[in-house]
Amino acid sequence: MSKIAMASNLFKTLAMAFGFITIEACAKVLPPVTDGIDLELLIIAPVSVVQVGKPFSLSIALKNLGAKAATDVNMVYQIPQNASVISKSANKGSCQATTKTLTCTIAALESETTAQVSISLKTTAPGVMTNTASVQASEVDAVATNNSSSLTATVQA
Repeated sequence: MSKIAMASNLFKTLAMAFGFITIEACAKVLPPVTDGIDLELLIIAPVSVVQVGKPFSLSIALKNLGAKAATDVNMVYQIPQNASVISKSANKGSCQATTKTLTCTIAALESETTAQVSISLKTTAPGVMTNTASVQASEVDAVATNNSSSLTATVQA
């Protein structure tokens, strides 16, 4: 990954994390970093500590940083062992949950477009809750290192 691409990704991540600017606004300032596709996945949660039995909400942002549309986009979220899905929604495509995974599919994610998946979990046991997700498309991704993300939270008794 080039220094420009790394700086672009860092800027977008920090801006989203601190609520300074939307990812769409970043796209207007920063050009695509590849002429193919470059899917980026970020997991964002408002809190890092939650009580057992209480809901824990998180968002997964999928963005195509490339210049071309990504097709047959497939995001897989691994449901933590100490949690169950209460609800899920996506602003693009559709999502299906089993007891172990949440899979979302999007027919096409255009260049510089973002899809958002919102998940509400019920925590079932104390301990560390690891939230992991990955994304792929039919096309070869120019920068595969940003196709997955993990976020940990602490579930207290």
